[in-house]
Amino acid sequence: MFELFIPQFCMPNVFTENKELCLNTFKEYLEVGQRRKEATEFIKLMLKYSDESKAEKEKSWKWYQANTLHVDSVMQHCIELTEQGESKQLLDLLVVERENIYAHPNNSISNCWDLHSVYAMLYSIYIKDDKDYYVKIAELAEYSRMQIEVYQKNNKEQHVLYRQVLNELLQIYKALQNQEKIKLLI
Repeated sequence: MFELFIPQFCMPNVFTENKELCLNTFKEYLEVGQRRKEATEFIKLMLKYSDESKAEKEKSWKWYQANTLHVDSVMQHCIELTEQGESKQLLDLLVVERENIYAHPNNSISNCWDLHSVYAMLYSIYIKDDKDYYVKIAELAEYSRMQIEVYQKNNKEQHVLYRQVLNELLQIYKALQNQEKIKLLI
């Protein structure tokens, strides 16, 4: 598990040196196992108790299934781009597909954190302005924090990544000199 706030990401060979992070992260989304089964069952349960009409529920279910297959193919393409060393195309694809990836059944907290680490690494290559970089990273870390806080409300226990995410956010907001956000984290 990598940190989002990694100054050494600005090194020239960062993509080459972190291909394994990319490949492992994308492969996690392709795993067909208990996590995917549980997420799919949860979606079915949500639809069962939703206020949507039967036709809307069917439409939502079809979208979920289609999105899962779509993201699976996106992740396969991400693996290919990584193996080919196409970091710019990889970043462009991930930026376009981020919301779809978030809706994938294998977007667990740890998988998402690893995915955010991939985004951070790729952003460090292509975003030259420090402020722009940290604004992008803050958005990712805030999403991870939200994911973890929802988990904690349901499980009444602190997630193993929670302190790390808060620490990352603190470092990011210090770099951005955002005193308001810093005060909320201290």
